[in-house]
Amino acid sequence: MKLLLKLSALLTSVTLCFCLTACSKSEKATLPDTDFPYSVKAVCDTSDSKEDYELCLTRDEQGVWQAQFSSPQSLEGMKVTQTADCYKTEYMGLTLTCDRGDIPTDAVVAAIASALDHVASSSSAEATRQDGYIVASGQTELLTYSITFDGDKPIELDISGERISLSVTLSDFEKL
Repeated sequence: MKLLLKLSALLTSVTLCFCLTACSKSEKATLPDTDFPYSVKAVCDTSDSKEDYELCLTRDEQGVWQAQFSSPQSLEGMKVTQTADCYKTEYMGLTLTCDRGDIPTDAVVAAIASALDHVASSSSAEATRQDGYIVASGQTELLTYSITFDGDKPIELDISGERISLSVTLSDFEKL
């Protein structure tokens, strides 16, 4: 009986130690300020595409976004500009301008810009500190997002919605 109690106590102790060391504690954090002009490189992995999208995103002082695609090869050189009321796409000498409402919220550029803008201008995004990083999460229109910051620089963005699942690695963050 004593042996059974000792084994039970040992098993409980080992399990408790494993659980306590395997789980990281998250605590409330303050969102980094990103409401300023900047540029960032984005590599996007979508759940429904065989190719990654690679683009450079620039946000100016009025909150206008510009995206320049460098891959896949079929989109290389395409430039998308998102203003408060319209989208302008330039590709191979052709230009298309349309109302912002005509573009689905789960289009790659729209989804990324929407999540980054939401964090920059919203107090409804929740931020926690996890493993030395700040993780902000929230919801915009029809999309849910999670952005990981290393200090004040966004490094990872996950977006999900009814028709999109997007994992974005962000690098080369630079204030303009």
